[in-house]
Amino acid sequence: MDSFTLFRLILGDFDFMALQRANRILGPAYFILYVFFVFFILLNMFLAIINDTYAEVKSDLSEAQNEFEMGDFFRKVSHIALDLFANDIITIVIVQPNHLVLMTVSR
Repeated sequence: MDSFTLFRLILGDFDFMALQRANRILGPAYFILYVFFVFFILLNMFLAIINDTYAEVKSDLSEAQNEFEMGDFFRKVSHIALDLFANDIITIVIVQPNHLVLMTVSR
């Protein structure tokens, strides 16, 4: 068998009866061993790609900032603003990159 025939065999284009007629014992044995080994090699390559991609995404996520930190920040600011508004105090909130500045004015 040449390499093109073996490639076609991987894709499912094969004549099993011709293999069996060529040699009753070695034909089917070669076919089963070839398909078995090629299947596991291709499956191993597929799993290696999936595993590598998973590791890359996992490392990217560990380096990324947590999305819930912004939610916690807005929750804290809204609670402060609601408390001040309930006490009839006008609040001006100035948000800067690393801290929060609150300026209050009583009515």
